[in-house]
Amino acid sequence: KAPHFPDAQERTPKEMKFIPVDDHLQLKDSTNTLDVYHVIDNAHMADAVFAYLPEHKITMEADLATAAPVWQWWGNTYRTHVEYRHLEVVKNVPVHMEVMSYQETLEMIEGGLKRAQEFCREQLDNGVYRPTCQPALKWKTE
Repeated sequence: KAPHFPDAQERTPKEMKFIPVDDHLQLKDSTNTLDVYHVIDNAHMADAVFAYLPEHKITMEADLATAAPVWQWWGNTYRTHVEYRHLEVVKNVPVHMEVMSYQETLEMIEGGLKRAQEFCREQLDNGVYRPTCQPALKWKTE
């Protein structure tokens, strides 16, 4: 609640309805199918979801691949999900960045993961322990 900055729900309260997602939820209408998947094995988000438009081969995500281009703290989680769900991806539509191809997404992750691992190793070599580094150090780069 933000009493000094009320949003539409605060100004005109309505009962909110939620559709829970266990592992997979498929939403469909006459124009599209949207698959919503539970995110697994992610050190950043325990209860996140990401979406996939199978007809267009597009993923939509926030922080799964594109939290920041410089460092990738949760490594190959995006690729792991694409492979685990057997998705054929052409494009990724991230919340925090520009739309990019699947290959561009993987390249950005790879570079960011290597930079995060270098940073973490430097920090450890200097006796600085950063909890954020644990997930980054466990991921293998290609």
